Amino acid sequence: MAFAKAGLMAGNGPATTADLAAIQQAQLEALKLRAIVNPASDLTAYRDTGVDTFLVQLLSPEPGTRPTSPQMFVDYFAEAIEAYVRAGTFDFEIHGEANLRERGYGVSWASPVAFGDWFAAVADILRTTFGPGIRVGFPGLTPPPPRQAGPSPAISQRDFLAASSAAVNEADFVCCHVYWDSADGLRAFEGGMRFIRQYLEAFPTVPLVISEFANVNPNTNSASKGDQYAELYLTCAQYDKCEQDWPGNPVHWPRIQAAYGFLLRSPDPTYASQVWIAADGEMKSVVERVGASYSVLCARQRLIAYTAPH
Repeated sequence: MAFAKAGLMAGNGPATTADLAAIQQAQLEALKLRAIVNPASDLTAYRDTGVDTFLVQLLSPEPGTRPTSPQMFVDYFAEAIEAYVRAGTFDFEIHGEANLRERGYGVSWASPVAFGDWFAAVADILRTTFGPGIRVGFPGLTPPPPRQAGPSPAISQRDFLAASSAAVNEADFVCCHVYWDSADGLRAFEGGMRFIRQYLEAFPTVPLVISEFANVNPNTNSASKGDQYAELYLTCAQYDKCEQDWPGNPVHWPRIQAAYGFLLRSPDPTYASQVWIAADGEMKSVVERVGASYSVLCARQRLIAYTAPH
């Protein structure tokens, strides 16, 4: 049975001893990295903690500051991509929050359809340059509130997805961002569970990656966030697989591949309530609660699966 992996987004720069200890204690299986920001040379150390799945985001400031062609975008990351491929990592999220002006809307693409064409061209260049094993992900978009602090999108997530659906359906996977501000908000279909309707139901054969999630309420303590994150991980694990039963060639793949929490660590005070490692290097309660709660919840799920009628 293919379950979604429990993951986290790494902090800036090389892995630290505290990073590796937190990842191991939280029993994480997946890690989101950013090309250039995080060196591919750290993959061995991360694998030693138990991580076996990596998502590398290609996030550049260029598209929002000047018109950036697909070739210019790939050239910006080429050296970093090559290092990741040599290290055995092939999953890349192409840019991020493409519905923000600051990320390129109105500068490098004039509409969701134009972004879809830009995305497809980037994907073609990546596969041609680095091999057919490259897997490209349609990027996470800025969703409705509650969300991370920052500018409002030029176009809503819902409208952007509808207009660029052809590109989403051609991607190897689609990424989304999931935010909430309370336990009830996590469970609400127009809150934390919005991804079910806007992604899982809208794109039933495209694997989903929750490439960023967080409780963004600064007044929610770290332990409570840990319990909520474990709940989201288990919710994602309920989605087993997509299937295609072609004649003589039945195939299946995970419906939700991974969910990546935000954020391991950051010096930016904006994220002080969301990091898993504080500025002084101390692990926050979220680490212990995720490790303990997720382990218990998964054990319970395995027991249910084992005792269910067959």
